[in-house]
Amino acid sequence: MAATRKFLGKAFDRLIGKQLCLPPETCNYATQVVTIPLPDVPTLAATLYQPLGQSPLGTVLVRGPYGRGLMIATGSARVFASRGYQVLFVSSRGTFGSTGTFNGGSSEARDGHGVVTWMRQQPWYTGSFATLGMSYSGFTQWALLSDPPSDMVAAVILAAPHDYAKHVWGTGAFNMQHISWSHTIVTQETASLVERYKAMDTLKYLLPIIQAVPLADGVNSHFSGPRAAPWLSHAINCPDPDDPSWAPLRHNQALDRTNIPVLLITGWQDIFFEQTMEQYERLSTRGCTVSLIVGPWTHLQILNKTSAPTMLEWLHRYVAGDKSVRKMMPVQIYVQGLTTSEWLELPSWPPSTTPHTLYLAGRNELSHQPPPAHTEPSSFVFDPADPTPAVGGPMLTGGGTVDDSTLTARRDVVTFTSEPISRTMKVLGKPCVRITHSSDRQCFDLLILAALVDRH
Repeated sequence: MAATRKFLGKAFDRLIGKQLCLPPETCNYATQVVTIPLPDVPTLAATLYQPLGQSPLGTVLVRGPYGRGLMIATGSARVFASRGYQVLFVSSRGTFGSTGTFNGGSSEARDGHGVVTWMRQQPWYTGSFATLGMSYSGFTQWALLSDPPSDMVAAVILAAPHDYAKHVWGTGAFNMQHISWSHTIVTQETASLVERYKAMDTLKYLLPIIQAVPLADGVNSHFSGPRAAPWLSHAINCPDPDDPSWAPLRHNQALDRTNIPVLLITGWQDIFFEQTMEQYERLSTRGCTVSLIVGPWTHLQILNKTSAPTMLEWLHRYVAGDKSVRKMMPVQIYVQGLTTSEWLELPSWPPSTTPHTLYLAGRNELSHQPPPAHTEPSSFVFDPADPTPAVGGPMLTGGGTVDDSTLTARRDVVTFTSEPISRTMKVLGKPCVRITHSSDRQCFDLLILAALVDRH
């Protein structure tokens, strides 16, 4: 039975809409819990949002594993339902009422097509649909687009990977945040308030597991019984992204098959920044209708007063067919400096720039001139018992732009610094580093950072 949104729900939605700088609501809506049968899973649980007092402007499909409660649904369904869109919000298999076993995303392509097949048979279906969502809910969109449905007309994808193998092993070293994400998945429906509080700083909470040698032993001891995470064990034990077992989690073919309008939103400090840029470049090269927004945000800051209105405009233009809505510039990026920052609108990415080369030189200098042929090497010592910490940067949680002076003071870090910049310049595009290095250990990781130094 459908339930109409009541006074408190209206007040909450309007408050969030105001904070997100969205235009006023156009209608109330009703919600109804529905079940979706799939060939190999009895049912997926979903919530259907339907506008009241008007015909839907279109249908929006959202899929993900984090539940369909108030906080999750607000930015994915509620603010769009109250502005005229019909939203079907589906929980991934094995989560929040959906039967089956969650498998880390390997079934999202076939599950997505099963949901679409079911949706087409419903009397309320509008004949076409868009997809929308952030992070894992963006990954489900790429999974669906690996074989694009003919009635899918647009996608809004925020801070999401299309290739989980690249996310986990793309640097050559295992991404420890896959452990913290897996912990969230296996505990989100059962954890006590005390456990939730302790896990707010997830990596610190899981430090004994992460420090285990070998890592697989620590993971297996924690992720067992009702907290089993077989997808994590697979990830740790399969470091080759090209191994066939990774195929269900790699949707690179979606970037070659997608032909619908796609809005991509990420942040400079988002963990999926690099994959989002790849998505834009590959779609743009193929001539697809695609727009990109890159803001000064971390992963959890992507939904905000800049991105939300643009998401709604994208739906209005490409789902509702409202051609009066402004057409976005292909690229909008936030350029951040020490004293001033600004948004730039660009026709493409990467922009036309003048390459500028700097060289590592003696005395830890970064020079405009090539060093002599026989410059003494710089060196540092790494102690496995005191590993180099992650300080800021693109992470799932935490991270961001930070003062890393404590990091540069460590004995396992070597820095090269240029002369002070004497003129205003914009640094845009793709940095490229060529470095000659060696180690007395067969296996090691090397992280290179380019940072702005504020000496004041």
